[in-house]
Amino acid sequence: MAASTNTGFATTEAGNSKSSDPGFGALGIRDAATYLGIGETKLKEEIREKRLEARKFGTRTLILREALDAWRLRLPVRAA
Repeated sequence: MAASTNTGFATTEAGNSKSSDPGFGALGIRDAATYLGIGETKLKEEIREKRLEARKFGTRTLILREALDAWRLRLPVRAA
């Protein structure tokens, strides 16, 4: 049985991460949604509506951290 480690993004087995690499600067759908504090469905909607830029690497969808931060900054400011 492989040992599990928790990287803070997703649980991986024996260091063979199938989740996003936090040092790479791009996150997969699940990790990007967690990073933004929204659901995966809402994240995919934002990508589909072209409000959030995503890139494809084979079958994987990756979102650069810069794109995530820019999306967050474009959100409307809520009046106090």
